Amino acid sequence: MQIPAIKTFVLCLSVACATPAVHADTLVKIGVAGPLTGSQAASGKDNERGARLAIDDLNAKHMTLGGQPLRFELISVDDESDPKAGVTAAQKLVDSGVIAVIGHWNSGVTIPASKIYNDARVIMITPAASNPALTVPGYPYVFRLTTDDNVDEAGADLLDAIAFVRKRAAEFHADPDRICVGFYSAGGVVSGVLLREAPGYLKCVVLYYPYLDLEHLKNKTIFREAHSAAHVDSLANYSPRGAIGRPAASLPPILLARAGRDEIPHLNESVDRFVATALERNVGLDFYTHPTGVHGFDLLTRDARTREIIGQTLSFLARHLQP
Repeated sequence: MQIPAIKTFVLCLSVACATPAVHADTLVKIGVAGPLTGSQAASGKDNERGARLAIDDLNAKHMTLGGQPLRFELISVDDESDPKAGVTAAQKLVDSGVIAVIGHWNSGVTIPASKIYNDARVIMITPAASNPALTVPGYPYVFRLTTDDNVDEAGADLLDAIAFVRKRAAEFHADPDRICVGFYSAGGVVSGVLLREAPGYLKCVVLYYPYLDLEHLKNKTIFREAHSAAHVDSLANYSPRGAIGRPAASLPPILLARAGRDEIPHLNESVDRFVATALERNVGLDFYTHPTGVHGFDLLTRDARTREIIGQTLSFLARHLQP
């Protein structure tokens, strides 16, 4: 199951507040699981730090339920990037009484751990595991915040979401014929679906630190195994870089923001290939680079360059969405 991050967080809190243990005790335990040792420790520790910041923010709000104050506690475990260790870590969190878990990181660890959480009715939210097999069992307590590796399914989901918004445009006080779609990180690949078709209602596209072709799928990463060249080639119709091969006049305006110090493997190589192709084909492109920006710089930093890029993005949206 995949749902937006904000809705996932609200769901997590709703379940926390509906759990009988919360009524008996003001302590709400949240777990975080990932690689805290070994070659992938940096990613796991970043995830842990983010969770601690969220817990601190929650406790600073002095939340209550039925007049009782709630105190949130984070319990962190190391899954060592190993499936067996991951299952042990998952059972440890369940036994500790957590009501939700942020993790795991690797698909190979997340998949076996997910059954532990689901059987115990503990919400599991993975921020990174992208293997489609994770959600095949249909576990109701298992959620994924990132896109999975099934580009075809992601493209269909995108079109369904746009159709939903356009059909209910009046409820959202929106113009169904003036739509801009933003893509971030791994979701950038799905932009190829819209860039290739360029429907009339699509007035602009915003791309922040995105993958913009499919070459990265041929490489093994900390998130997944490498895909075969034949499989990647079969997805050529989804490549955003390939999609801008159509006549430039038929493409919507595009804004692209690049993080100069992006740590995601092969991502900036993808961005650079896209920009080179856009220049070759005379495609109109508003292109911004944050020289010292990391992946997610718009959320993680508040420096002058970040503010400038966000300001330019807002101007871009106003320029192309106004009648």
